[in-house]
Amino acid sequence: DQKYLAAADVLAAQYKPHPRKAGGVFWHKLRYPWQIWLDGLYMGHPFRIAHAQRHNDHEVVADSLRQLEVAMDALIDPETGLYKHAFDEARQQPWSDKHSGHSPAFWARAIGWLAMGLVDVADLVGDDFAPLRERTIALLNSIRDLRIDDGLWLQVIDRPDLDGNYQETSASAMFAYAFARGARLGLIEPQAGLTEALIKQSMAKNADGRLEMVKMCEVAGLGWYENRFRDGSAEYYVSEALASNDPKGVGPLMMTVALAQG
Repeated sequence: DQKYLAAADVLAAQYKPHPRKAGGVFWHKLRYPWQIWLDGLYMGHPFRIAHAQRHNDHEVVADSLRQLEVAMDALIDPETGLYKHAFDEARQQPWSDKHSGHSPAFWARAIGWLAMGLVDVADLVGDDFAPLRERTIALLNSIRDLRIDDGLWLQVIDRPDLDGNYQETSASAMFAYAFARGARLGLIEPQAGLTEALIKQSMAKNADGRLEMVKMCEVAGLGWYENRFRDGSAEYYVSEALASNDPKGVGPLMMTVALAQG
């Protein structure tokens, strides 16, 4: 329908003036200069690539693929193979390490955004995904190995020792989706029983007897927000409020179930 394409055109046009860091990657937001956040890789590039393909704009597709490569190079932690939530190229943010530019902890949902973005891009671009294929496989394997036995994934994904850490359902839904689509693309073996475990452990009845998706982090970020400094520490991530039926979890849950039923 042309009216939806026209709306998509308006959104896509906003990328053209959007500032970039020195390596050519978009800033996360105008208010977050010189920063890359994992969230933004999903929120930008699958849409940007699909839109560019609709208009046969091969240059934009190639640019987004290059941005993903550069961003992953900037955000990877070489010791673990996992990806930090954010990177400050300028090393000016109080949360950023002065050597690496990284934020301190591994937040599960940030890694979930990345995993979903990669499998969606892989599905869109086919053979052109080759430069990102092996690191995507490595990421999916690392995520798989951090799953709690018979359960889901922790809010701070690599810290079962952390007081107050908990199995967080929005990130777990994102991982389940990434595994389901990744298996269809031959990037990882199917994870038997994962969708069922996700539904069992993320759904509960409320006081009215209706099902809700529960135990999800409502929001988390870095820097100042509403008179509070978010320092990116593991302790910070487990301090954020929990929510039910938040779209950041319900959406990936619906997409996972749709794949499982399709």
